Amino acid sequence: MIKNILLIIPLIITVFTYLRILILKISNKNNHIEKYSSFDLSKELTSNYDEINIIESKEIYLSKYNLKRRVIKLTPKTYNATDYYNLSISGILSGYSLININKDKYLRTLSYIFKNINYLTKSIILSLIISIFTNTIGDAKFSLILLSIITIYEYFLVNINESAKNNIKEELKKVIKKEEYQSITKIINTLIQANTIFFITNLILILRLILMILKM
Repeated sequence: MIKNILLIIPLIITVFTYLRILILKISNKNNHIEKYSSFDLSKELTSNYDEINIIESKEIYLSKYNLKRRVIKLTPKTYNATDYYNLSISGILSGYSLININKDKYLRTLSYIFKNINYLTKSIILSLIISIFTNTIGDAKFSLILLSIITIYEYFLVNINESAKNNIKEELKKVIKKEEYQSITKIINTLIQANTIFFITNLILILRLILMILKM
């Protein structure tokens, strides 16, 4: 019974977290800063560093930061957008670029393994799929290894996002008005909190696997 509860709870948490983000996106689609597109804002936030590049990429469906080339890659929709939600995305990605310049240890470690980093991890979906199809003790042992790796990755993301948030907030204060700053940082906080929630959710899924292995 408890093992089922420990699977249902992460499912509910994940669905509500994504719904919260979707509502946030919809509710801010009419809130704009006409002065800045996402490209303009990223350019302004990273203006002190010539080695940071910002490009529009038609090959991606989710804006990301290229760890190896130090390039902020924005989807066409985000690149030209002026609404608060997309500006927040460009803000987070700019934060990644700033902490990369400052040699953040977590970001640098991930750069040896991954080419890109997104502002919102999808690894929790993989964890849930693995957990749903784990039904035996043998499966649980193998799944525990996989989920432990995913959880370590998400722990890195939690630290990366916290550093990026702190860096970018200081830069945002310099370029946008106070009321705009408050709205955009609220969205940034929500997106970053989502990654923290997913990390905690993975810990719950790991607890379920441990209970399965211990036959509890």
